[in-house]
Amino acid sequence: MKEELSWIFDDLDSNNKMTSKDESAYERNRNFIHSLGLKCDYVGWVHMNLSSVDYISILKKAAKFCEENGCKIRGNYHCSPEYTNCDWYVLKLPFFKSDVDWHDYIDINGQEFRLATLAAYKEHSDFLDNYVSENFLEIYKKHNMKGLRFCWAQDTGKYASKQYFGFFCEHSLSRCAVPAHFCYEPLKKKKLSELLKKDNTLEKISAIGGALPKIYKYFYNLTVYLPNYYPKNEMPENGFVYSHTYKYVSNLLIHKDYAKILLEEKIISTKNLEPALFFPEIPITHEERDTFPSYVPSDDFINKRNAICEEFKKTERPLRQATEKQALSVLRKAKKQHPDYIQKKITKEKAEKISATKYAFLVPYYLVSAGGSISDEYHLLDYEQALIYNNEFAEDMKNDDIARKKLPLGTVFGICANGDKILCLEDGKVVRISHEDYIIPEEWPSVAQFIFDCSEFEDE
Repeated sequence: MKEELSWIFDDLDSNNKMTSKDESAYERNRNFIHSLGLKCDYVGWVHMNLSSVDYISILKKAAKFCEENGCKIRGNYHCSPEYTNCDWYVLKLPFFKSDVDWHDYIDINGQEFRLATLAAYKEHSDFLDNYVSENFLEIYKKHNMKGLRFCWAQDTGKYASKQYFGFFCEHSLSRCAVPAHFCYEPLKKKKLSELLKKDNTLEKISAIGGALPKIYKYFYNLTVYLPNYYPKNEMPENGFVYSHTYKYVSNLLIHKDYAKILLEEKIISTKNLEPALFFPEIPITHEERDTFPSYVPSDDFINKRNAICEEFKKTERPLRQATEKQALSVLRKAKKQHPDYIQKKITKEKAEKISATKYAFLVPYYLVSAGGSISDEYHLLDYEQALIYNNEFAEDMKNDDIARKKLPLGTVFGICANGDKILCLEDGKVVRISHEDYIIPEEWPSVAQFIFDCSEFEDE
């Protein structure tokens, strides 16, 4: 099994309630994490594959750091099957990058279901959680795949873009075994024995085994995530299968033959495939339950929606092409609204210095702000930070043969809340590099477009 751990330092008050950090606390935490030879995102989240690090040594040092600085460790533990050849996989798909609105409809069985409206130009992946792009539809038809129905998700974006469709699976499972996701929270218990008596937390930790029994005591809050189990006798010979565990939560399973097609067409990677686990054995950490019925929109509903899509595609919309003037305008608005998160501009002397480096493309923006969080998701690095992150990325590329083959060369100038890096390529295009896989989940035609799209404000 693959064991992964994400963790962060929290500052707590006298009532063990989380308090907000200032910039000096973020920097203190980042510097310590880097001293361990680890990477983290801007606010200090660390992601570790427990098979590749000395996690006990790391957590011991982190615990000592907590004692010295009056903080504690919060974490998320994930355990899942390692990728291997098997008959069925659970698809692990990305969510929308853009903000979406949800609209409720009624299917032929009287069930309420939702469809999203979205700014399609902000999406990059062809296969999302419950949604696919036109590119996916072409491959689906090309290989005569079966088992899914598609209904247009209305595009509310201002730019021309490929369209997206919600999908509905024709085959669904009637039951599954879901983990009772549990959290080790000793600060909320008067006695450690309460953990054992109330919800069998310690017994569950012991049953999971692996690294978990060795690490849980280092945390004041540790949430445990485990995979579902599915009924083998309900699986079809091939295709797609839905397991609708909660009202708006579901898993899509895919047969190995279809998975092979999507891998060869580069719609997914092996990172999106998690080997499915099946009954009859259900561990103490799980409980068997009936699933929700799958949604079945009427043919008339789907046909009308898709006909509207065809008419919509005939309308002319502008290409995604923001100007530097527009980007500078939204950056000024963001700075005015959030002065605590966006720095003041650099001096003319520093601008001249940076103009002689590969970061010259950022000088117009640095003359508005030296860097900062332009939204909850995206952070524009200041010059000194950018040099550090860029050197780190260059070192990673140097030491990773797969990364060199799959990823473009570029200059790091931004980071995302989850640790993804933002690069400007030699042709001026901007890409987001996933911190988990060798993929580009988002891209923009220019730095101006990146600032314009990703800032919380838009040019009027």
